[in-house]
Amino acid sequence: YNTGNLSIGVGACIDCLIENNVVVNEHDDFGMYGIGLANAPGAGDVLTENLTIRNNSIYLNSASSAIGISIPQGQGSGYTIVGNAIELKGPEPNIWQNQANCLYVEDLDELTAVDHNVCGFRPGEFASWFFVGAAQMSLEAWQQQTGFDLNSVYGSPGFAAPAGPDFDLRPDSLSSPLIDSGHPDMSAPNDILGVARDGVPNIGAYEGTDPCGDGEVDDDEECDDGNDDNTDDCTNACAAAVCGDGIVQEDEQCDGGNDCGDDCNLLPLCADGWAEAA
Repeated sequence: YNTGNLSIGVGACIDCLIENNVVVNEHDDFGMYGIGLANAPGAGDVLTENLTIRNNSIYLNSASSAIGISIPQGQGSGYTIVGNAIELKGPEPNIWQNQANCLYVEDLDELTAVDHNVCGFRPGEFASWFFVGAAQMSLEAWQQQTGFDLNSVYGSPGFAAPAGPDFDLRPDSLSSPLIDSGHPDMSAPNDILGVARDGVPNIGAYEGTDPCGDGEVDDDEECDDGNDDNTDDCTNACAAAVCGDGIVQEDEQCDGGNDCGDDCNLLPLCADGWAEAA
């Protein structure tokens, strides 16, 4: 959080991964970059080759410029950029140099794969999905001219609470565009918490959503009492307790089974010594 104008930078690296990072940077005094190449390699340094930037969640909030991922020319090749969630919140991109750009690349031939990314930013004259030199492109133009990002989305990633003091970049609900939209083959195998990703992984650092049990009722929850008591009014699935949910609550004798009635009370038993009405 607030690491300077470049949050994660790479100098010279071969076959490296930048994955499952959460970047939150909020500064008003200078432009900022989420992830990118740092200073150009010096004499004797190797070039960066086959760098993969995947499943990172990036939130940049600046009154100046903000660029999600930056790949300057001539520092390497073979870059893969997939499954990243980016929100550029602050710039007023109607003023020159107050730019909001998801991706900055100077040489398209250095890219191997770019897809399944989500990026949202404030519209403006100097805001775009892709920026190189004086050329800016919308996502649609970028897709048509390069064939990259065909499964990517321009729009808010739906972070739960990215600004301070929460810094929560999990998807806020199951309706977030990050859910089940990641790259099926190139995504990180596990998320930032070590949770295994499935065959339809999420975009960004988290495989789950803003979780049930945090005490906050999210869009996909009926309730959230913040405890692990499954027998009170709110179950551990963040659903309101009702007869028929398979959980015996404090005011129920049963919930399911052949000897349980529709009102979650036990049915009368034959041979219990009492003559019941049929």
